[in-house]
Amino acid sequence: MKQSNYNFFFPVDDCVLAYNARTNALAKIKKGDFKEIEKILQDPESSDKNDLYQELMYGGFLTLDHTDELANIRHDMYAARFSTDTLGLTIAPTLNCNFRCFYCYEKDVLENKSMTDDVANKILNFIKFKIKLINFLDITWYGGEPLLEKARILSLSKSIIQICEKNKVDYSAGIVTNGYLLDCETLLKLRDCKVNTIQITLDGVAETHDKRRYLKNRGKTFDKIINNLLSLSTLYKEDKEENLPSINLRINVDKSNKNDAFELLDFITESSLSNFIAPYVAAVYDPKDIHNKYTLTANEYNKLKNQFINKCIDDGYDINYEAFYPIRINSNCGCDQINSVVIDPEGNIYKCWEEIGDMDACIGKIGDESVSNLPSCYFDYMLFDPTLDKECSGCKVLPICMGGGCPLRRSRDNVKGCGGYISELKHSIIKSYELINR
Repeated sequence: MKQSNYNFFFPVDDCVLAYNARTNALAKIKKGDFKEIEKILQDPESSDKNDLYQELMYGGFLTLDHTDELANIRHDMYAARFSTDTLGLTIAPTLNCNFRCFYCYEKDVLENKSMTDDVANKILNFIKFKIKLINFLDITWYGGEPLLEKARILSLSKSIIQICEKNKVDYSAGIVTNGYLLDCETLLKLRDCKVNTIQITLDGVAETHDKRRYLKNRGKTFDKIINNLLSLSTLYKEDKEENLPSINLRINVDKSNKNDAFELLDFITESSLSNFIAPYVAAVYDPKDIHNKYTLTANEYNKLKNQFINKCIDDGYDINYEAFYPIRINSNCGCDQINSVVIDPEGNIYKCWEEIGDMDACIGKIGDESVSNLPSCYFDYMLFDPTLDKECSGCKVLPICMGGGCPLRRSRDNVKGCGGYISELKHSIIKSYELINR
């Protein structure tokens, strides 16, 4: 027997919290028992096979001598990466947008192009081709601003749902929208098309938000979005079947508006919106800001995120331990999953939605499966193995980081976001424990 390479121990109150990053196990150990556990871990072979020994085995804190933990991680990563059980499609029915947010990574490719019937039919044929091979289909409606093409979303959704029902495939969908066109009628139609999650964005209260997220003519947007959401509050209050979509409120933060996120949270909390909206913060990313002159570093963002979640808890939002708990992952996102792609209005296919409009990153065309000249970024995403990376392979947080987060940023910009995992791990474990026991 030997000690796992992924053990962490954090003293808290009258106990020690033991966490294993490979198995995701968490155990509370009495301080009186911890000295015995340290002896077992240091010399497992000479230890009594008592209950503590068995518990350490069960949680993965102890492993067999022949266990290659890196090989286990590598196996699980490739099993998940090349699984075809689920088909994930991000579909952008338009690259047009009614906003012109200053930090938008799509601002150079936004154009008044909408999906044609031909492309829509090819998407349906693609799903029909795949449907016998999958058990679950997940679609994210994206843009541009997808609600500019609401009719296309509704018609495609109905056809896709019929295909899934005929083939007994589970279906779910979500939409990423700026919220400017999200009225009651639209929400109910999205609900009927099995859209179960909606993400909208506000970057602070009115003055701050309107300087960052404005219309093409520089018009203000905050009041319109808030009024839309307030009109929805009646629906959520009256909904008895609890089948309306969940609404996540994203707050994009950088150095200039990080404090405004808390002011917006106060605004939401004091309104009826707090009954059905889940707010969270997300870091603005700019590959040109390599010295973080206006964007947050990974450590700065993780500290801010934890502060924000703590305030949400204090304000009465339903936050459980999972908001902090470091989850073991096998893939980061659709970039490194074989059965996940992004489709733009013209039928061009990509691995990442940040690549929309970049033909150098295009991996094919919908309806044409004969393409074999894949771009190098595709192989960077699909074949990168952090267990063989010199830096990552020896890192104790590898199972919850898997190479530094976003594959596109790692590959394109040589940026790894692993610093936050390491610096905030102790806080995350302790906070998770507190929430489990509250």
